[in-house]
Amino acid sequence: MDETSTENWPVDLEIIILCARETLSPRQVNLLNELCRKQNKWHDFYELAMQHRVLPLVYRNLRKYCSDSVPQELLNQGKHIYRNNGARNLLMTGYLTRVLSLLRKHDIPAMPFKGPVLSITLYGNSALRTFGDIDVLIQRQHLIHAVQILAIQGFLPVFPLNDQQLQKLSKTDNEFPLIHKTNGITLDLQWEISGGYFPSQMTFDDLFVNHKTMEIGDEPITVFSDEDLLFYLCVHGNQHTWKQLDHVCCLAALITKNQNIDWSAVFLTASKYSGLRMLFIGLLLTQDLFDIVIPEHISIRLQEDPRAIKLAQQIALSLLSSTQSSSDFVSHRFMKYHLLSMDNPLLTIRYALRLIFTPTRYDWQRHPLPANLYLLHYLIRPFRLGWEGIKIILHKPSQRQFG
Repeated sequence: MDETSTENWPVDLEIIILCARETLSPRQVNLLNELCRKQNKWHDFYELAMQHRVLPLVYRNLRKYCSDSVPQELLNQGKHIYRNNGARNLLMTGYLTRVLSLLRKHDIPAMPFKGPVLSITLYGNSALRTFGDIDVLIQRQHLIHAVQILAIQGFLPVFPLNDQQLQKLSKTDNEFPLIHKTNGITLDLQWEISGGYFPSQMTFDDLFVNHKTMEIGDEPITVFSDEDLLFYLCVHGNQHTWKQLDHVCCLAALITKNQNIDWSAVFLTASKYSGLRMLFIGLLLTQDLFDIVIPEHISIRLQEDPRAIKLAQQIALSLLSSTQSSSDFVSHRFMKYHLLSMDNPLLTIRYALRLIFTPTRYDWQRHPLPANLYLLHYLIRPFRLGWEGIKIILHKPSQRQFG
């Protein structure tokens, strides 16, 4: 994708992209030092790295490979942020193990993903990513019980619903957020992770079939297989329109670390869920931004979807701009990009209708109707979204996002 060559990018972004990986080759180290000597605007550098959620990797590589080419003041600032991030991540990792232990004690199967688990999977170190919450996948039938017992650990619902309301919410949305009453750590209980893209859901039972086991703090935990994780990272990046470099960075790190990925299994899963274009976009971005080497037969397949190529080019180019537009007041779920990233027109129509009419947790939070009146959400939601849209058009964005 020549149009997105980093040669014409701002120097600070080139440095960040180069540093947003676990290790650098000698050629990359030389290039990094050359770029650092050119860089004379360090003032907002870490702010940009934090915006893309890659500061821990960026700081570590600057310190490791070019400490003589970077102002000492910048390194000191990065050290402070890095240590604070590491301490917070360690705290969240500890809470994750307690949550999993409690769920296991009550016979609730669970698989953690993203957050500290992804950082340890990719880098062996929870401090090398920036993440905002803990995500745990459970079976939908255990949701109410899980919410009840996690209160023991201090995790309370962000907004209160009774059991009947929560049961109704679980049929149309995919997660329920809890927040710790003393330290503000957020725990998202999820029972489906496709983001509503596909006719078939991605649930605990589907992902447990190919699961693997890893250890955190000498505790064995169940996690996604590398192949399922690869496809999920593409879906998740797509959900967030690949707005942060971390989405591509994680995918690139997973491919780099696992040279024996079963690509046929990855493509089989993507085909099963009708998510091939999302997979293509993710892989194209790893090639373009991180020079990831993908088997030749896979690279050939990527060139068979012109729309995926065009969308990947647009995503890469959008990284050049950090200016907030009016669309930032609108949830990423409502951007045109999602409709274009679908495999076929029928999926596009289905997704659009789902966005307009299907109630989410945001509807229950704003209008906590009695459970026996839950069908009213299907009528209220289109009018609420329309009103939010009108306010945005009038340049009076709501304090709350679309959702």
